[in-house]
Amino acid sequence: MSSLTIGSALPADWDELMDALLGAFSGGWLNHPPFDALYPDALVPTPECLRDIIVAKRGGRIVGGVQFVRQRLRLGGGTELLNGGVGQVFCIPEERKGGVMTATLGAAIAAMETAGCHVSLLGGDRQRYRRFGWENAGQMRHYALTARAIDDGGGAGRGGGAAAGGICGTPRRWHHDAATLDRFHAALDARPFGVARSRDQLAATLRRPGTALWTLDAADGFAGILLAGNTVSEYGGQPAAFAALLANLVGRNGLSADIAGHDGPDPLDAVLWRHAATFAVHQAGMVRVFRVGAILEAFRPLLERRLCEWQGEVVFAVCDGDAVCERVLVRRPGGGRLRVQTLAASDGAGTARVEAFSRAEWAPLLFGPFPPPAAARVQDERFVRLAFPLPLLWPPTAHV
Repeated sequence: MSSLTIGSALPADWDELMDALLGAFSGGWLNHPPFDALYPDALVPTPECLRDIIVAKRGGRIVGGVQFVRQRLRLGGGTELLNGGVGQVFCIPEERKGGVMTATLGAAIAAMETAGCHVSLLGGDRQRYRRFGWENAGQMRHYALTARAIDDGGGAGRGGGAAAGGICGTPRRWHHDAATLDRFHAALDARPFGVARSRDQLAATLRRPGTALWTLDAADGFAGILLAGNTVSEYGGQPAAFAALLANLVGRNGLSADIAGHDGPDPLDAVLWRHAATFAVHQAGMVRVFRVGAILEAFRPLLERRLCEWQGEVVFAVCDGDAVCERVLVRRPGGGRLRVQTLAASDGAGTARVEAFSRAEWAPLLFGPFPPPAAARVQDERFVRLAFPLPLLWPPTAHV
């Protein structure tokens, strides 16, 4: 048997790659939709996309592969993380249990590291992906929505209350007009949380099967809600228009919403809260952490607020097996600003406490929804309780 070769997909591989994906996932379903039709925003034969599709070939034939999609996640307060969203992890049936997935995932991890990804999110089997450094993590708030809004003293009541009462307009489903696309793109760009996309990327996302964009354009404002099935996935616009649009849609059909857990007030999330019949917390997906220091630095404005009464210093270590692959010093001298410094291999920890966790343990420690069992041995418990979990969001319309 010839050896495996691992590398980025080539333009000439495209048709064979689409056939291989169908062969791996269709289960004999002869009219299974083509994968580039399922993910028209993420799976396209461009040089940028092909670069991030890692394929395994044996004897020149594609036998497996994995794709990662570079996504900028906006996580409040101007914080952005670069996510490598993983999908299309496949192996043709006759090559399974032959090391193909290990080889392609290893190459994808190295490519995401080189690309500067802070995190990688995927949806998959914990028992399979945890050994590669992924773990269930992220604190998402799940709301089951009802048309009756509670009155929380903010003027919202039955059917959307005063917030929706002054709005005149008819909710409309988007039918590909450019002006509405521009307005929804601008509304999403104004949100503190979400996926940063170009206008063309958003247009491609709206072509995904099972999605629907509903908008309300009224004298008092514009709002849009992007549904993935019956889930409110992404949304934006003026609060009063959003309240009216949401009340109308929920009145037609039961909906749910998944939003990021965060500290600050958000008027649109407050509308969703008022329409929640029940709520729960679940993970955003399986998360792999690449650089703890870069993540903490990105969230430093948030950590400054959360740790305003903490002072001291602590060293965080990231371990892959027995090897320490990253050490990060976080310190705040009395009355000073919070500092985050990635230490060189030759730097000592000084008198700082050292908190060491495996890469898989770091994901729920940083992002929740609850800390891993290993957190029970943490020395600076006050720091961990004040600082974490950090917000993380991966809406359904960003999954790949």
